[in-house]
Amino acid sequence: MDEYQDAESAFRSALRLSATNIPARHLFARFLIDRERPKEAIEILEAGLDYDSEDLRLRHTLAIAFAADDRNAELVVGQFRLAR
Repeated sequence: MDEYQDAESAFRSALRLSATNIPARHLFARFLIDRERPKEAIEILEAGLDYDSEDLRLRHTLAIAFAADDRNAELVVGQFRLAR
């Protein structure tokens, strides 16, 4: 396994142990966006928002993931607004 696979495995393990771990969700989503996997990041973030709909880090990162996934600009801007 290379270091990226190791990191992904560690993130997935952390979320299996504690699905409500918002910092782990945030960092894993950033990792996925950086790896050009925004659709997976969106799933991770949206699940996190089910646990804490007011977390500004998740909202902000969701906007970035939407932009990376070429989603509608209004959707991206809407998430940035919610992140304020």
